Amino acid sequence: MKQEIELLGNKVEYTHKVSKRAKRLRLAVHCGGEVTITTPRFVSQNFIKKFMFQKSEWLLNKIEELKNIPKKKLELNEIRQQVDVAEEILCSKQDINDFGRMLHEAWM
Repeated sequence: MKQEIELLGNKVEYTHKVSKRAKRLRLAVHCGGEVTITTPRFVSQNFIKKFMFQKSEWLLNKIEELKNIPKKKLELNEIRQQVDVAEEILCSKQDINDFGRMLHEAWM
């Protein structure tokens, strides 16, 4: 069930899962910054919120870190494309100045 909590001035949406097999609370931050807390049965909402407050600094850092992954993947794909173009220029009989122009454009 989706819920929301405010931690250090930031609203955090999280999914609460109850597990018959769980023996302790598990807080997970997934790629993209989605948060899931898995708890044993009979754990109160108050206890969950206190637990999340205790872990708030770690949680907010992880959310921010994992939100940036899709952006980093885009940057990596752009770099891969530039490497392909550079390889084509360097392995062909093209003018080496084309390689210089490609590097200049990449850094702009």
